[in-house]
Amino acid sequence: MDPKNEIEQIYEETRALPIQTYETPPPPPEDVFEPETLPDGSEYISDKKVKSEMNALKLNEPLANLLVTLLNIVLPAIACNFSPEKSEDKQDFKMDSDEEEAMTFALSNYIKETDFNLSPAGALIGTALSIYAPKFIYVFYTKKQQHTDAMMAMQKQIELLTQQNEMLRAKK
Repeated sequence: MDPKNEIEQIYEETRALPIQTYETPPPPPEDVFEPETLPDGSEYISDKKVKSEMNALKLNEPLANLLVTLLNIVLPAIACNFSPEKSEDKQDFKMDSDEEEAMTFALSNYIKETDFNLSPAGALIGTALSIYAPKFIYVFYTKKQQHTDAMMAMQKQIELLTQQNEMLRAKK
């Protein structure tokens, strides 16, 4: 049989078939959340709702961990730079593991409730600033302190030389 005739025959056979229609089925009843009221008046919380809340917290946990880590870098650096006793160690101001866990949980809840989104570029810029800003502050402070110390040393040297000069003049 000729392929052209075969195609024409299939076309003629299918042309006579009725056109099919498609109807969207209704959504299953479990997709609709209707809160149930228990006999004591409290609202029944479904397992699905609890799991979705926990899933939202878990999805926000990496961002919360990043923010807690950045806070744990920035705040101790600021505290050490502006502390009256410059010899203090940054470790004294850092959060311990329990405090980090509590802060991560709190930030994760905050992020979930506020729908806070942070782009990868924002995370990169924030991380870089959090890490390097305290270091730059420290460098500038150290430079200023070295300049001040050098000026004080020069001033003491001038005073000493002035006193020696006056003593030599007094002997003549």
